[in-house]
Amino acid sequence: MMNMQIFSGNRIGRFLVAVVLSTVVLLTLTFDCSLGATFVVNSQVDSHDANPGDAIAQDILARCTFRAAIEEATTLAGADTIIVPGEYSPILLQLGSIYVGDNGTVIIGDTDYPTIDGSGNPPNSHTLILTSDSNMVEGLTFRNSRGDAVVIEGAQNIVGGTHSEQRCVFLNNGLDNDQAAAIAIEGSQAYGNAVVGCFIGMYGNGTLVDGNRNGIRLGYDTHDNSVGTSDTGEGNLISGNEGYGVTITDRSYANTITGNYIGPNISGDVGPGNDGGGILLSNGACANIVGGSTSSHRNLISANSGDGITLIGSDVELNIIEGNIIGLEMSGRYLLGNGGDGIRLCSGAHDNQVGSSDTTTINVISGNNGSGVHISGTGTENNTIIDNIIGLAINGYTPQGNGRYSGDGILIDSSARNNYIGGSIESERNTISGNIGFGVHINGPGTNSNSVTGNFIGTSFNGSSSAYNQGGVAITNGAQYNEVGGSIEGEGNVISGNRSSLFPLGGGVLIYNTGTNHNRVRGNIIGLNIKGMNALLNGSAGVIIGDGAQWNVIGGETESEGNVISGN
Repeated sequence: MMNMQIFSGNRIGRFLVAVVLSTVVLLTLTFDCSLGATFVVNSQVDSHDANPGDAIAQDILARCTFRAAIEEATTLAGADTIIVPGEYSPILLQLGSIYVGDNGTVIIGDTDYPTIDGSGNPPNSHTLILTSDSNMVEGLTFRNSRGDAVVIEGAQNIVGGTHSEQRCVFLNNGLDNDQAAAIAIEGSQAYGNAVVGCFIGMYGNGTLVDGNRNGIRLGYDTHDNSVGTSDTGEGNLISGNEGYGVTITDRSYANTITGNYIGPNISGDVGPGNDGGGILLSNGACANIVGGSTSSHRNLISANSGDGITLIGSDVELNIIEGNIIGLEMSGRYLLGNGGDGIRLCSGAHDNQVGSSDTTTINVISGNNGSGVHISGTGTENNTIIDNIIGLAINGYTPQGNGRYSGDGILIDSSARNNYIGGSIESERNTISGNIGFGVHINGPGTNSNSVTGNFIGTSFNGSSSAYNQGGVAITNGAQYNEVGGSIEGEGNVISGNRSSLFPLGGGVLIYNTGTNHNRVRGNIIGLNIKGMNALLNGSAGVIIGDGAQWNVIGGETESEGNVISGN
């Protein structure tokens, strides 16, 4: 005698049925109507349900196909479950997008991440569209979708899961559309959704690549969604994609990107990266959070061909980037740089914050080929850069500089104004050291009224030893009315230990070129350690003004405005 559960294309209420066969085998069927029906796919073909709503998921040939199961579940009331056994993989779709229209549907890949292949669908078809709420999709591989693989238009849906067997894998999706993504979360009714534990662009082993056009896209007013979480196993691996790993666009707001690897493979110490870049915020992305307040919220954003994170556009505002590693491998010690800048704010992005004085972890932005942070363009203003390590390893001592091809620790240029680097309290201090170029470079006409306060520039994290940039702070090529230091306690920078001996490089502060006028340097320690007692010499002068720069002020009328310039 053998007891077993049979879940086929039939819906059965709460009861037990004993079926005695001629071979004296007893089969027991158990169902619970309160949980809805369970349908087990038993065919690789793509065909419609013969009679939606009859509680039987099967096509005209009595096969329980993937499409028929979802169509029946959508028609029936209740939270239904669809199981896809690995033996029926791959399922080859041909009839277009499949819609999940009933709340609470659970779609499970039973073993070995069975594949849903969309290559046979009509052009630009999406594979699976969740128009309803509270659905779960887990344990499946989505491959070769003509458009997006999974589109979420409802609320509180989950793709993936905490455990490896719940993982969804997304490979080579977006065949017909450069803007397509493995997962798209779209619309004002798409909120409270979570993408967790998925591999997006890499096989289930986390090392082999078969990238999508883009990884994850959040758009069209979607809000309060999570890509990854701080819980163990819920971060996503988003690497190897042709475009961006994650895009937040089209007025999407209050979403979080947390606990993911974006660019590295599963080991966290080598590429492949995403070709477009790690994360893109554009077209009105507002009040989103990348990272979080603890180490478990940290994203590893490295090895991407473009920038680690790009914020672009005049209506990109109020976003927070905190607690991430950008440009190093998972331990935060060794190089795994992004091909562009670590973080770039440009084309009018404003009132965004990189770092947070309230967190127990900080951004480590190091090892990138461009600048660590690049603030650029007219209207790019009122952005705040606080409590970051820029150019050192996570220990705050070992140089792993930005600008490995060309760039600085922080570069402000192209008429960006009124941006704030550091602050007056210790928890807002940036350590900007070890970079191949300048620690901070403010460059070009119209790049005015930016402030650099309370930072360690050229020293270790504790301000006691040298971890030099090529030069400390440079204001050049017509930048005006910028402030280095200040008159209030805590606003002064420690600008010491910068070592290039090539004049005019290597100084603590360089103010240079015709038109570079009306800048102020006050309240700083230049050439000594944080205590102002021991020399941490800059490689040339403490302050250099030259090549036509005029009407700049070093110091001030009060004692608090005076700089301590010594040991250079």
